[in-house]
Amino acid sequence: MYLALSTILVFSSFQTADAYVREGWKFYSKNMTYKWGNRLDDCSSCTIKTGWINSTSAWKNSNGMNLYYHKNSVNILNSWSEKSSTYYGRMTTTYNKTTKIVTKLKGEINAGNTNITKRNVAKSTAVHEWGHAMGIGHNSGNSIMNSNRNRTKVHNPTTDDKPC
Repeated sequence: MYLALSTILVFSSFQTADAYVREGWKFYSKNMTYKWGNRLDDCSSCTIKTGWINSTSAWKNSNGMNLYYHKNSVNILNSWSEKSSTYYGRMTTTYNKTTKIVTKLKGEINAGNTNITKRNVAKSTAVHEWGHAMGIGHNSGNSIMNSNRNRTKVHNPTTDDKPC
């Protein structure tokens, strides 16, 4: 009896992966625009801007989401600098409370994070932040939305990353 009880306790201590966690909002279509914020406007090849650009291709290749630049967009992609190894990015999403449709977003990648210049980390961060804008929450699966992922290896949406 002791052996059976131990086995139950061991298995119950494992966490399950929560794929497809929803935030409750979504984009109105598979076509969304963005413009560059003041810190990325004149930066043609910097790591963070390249990460944002590569993230748009990753979402298009993954699920056909067309995220593209338009100078009059209300949606802004930018950077900020906070000397920290824990903050990689942030996304502020505004949505209509009735329809749950996103009306505006502001995504930023932390230029002060010393890891951001490592291979694929800026892209991984940008893909993750776009996921939040699309209504995907954090999860513990094999996912771009897992906050503890290896950012140098997981830098594209996976099967566990499905927007609303």
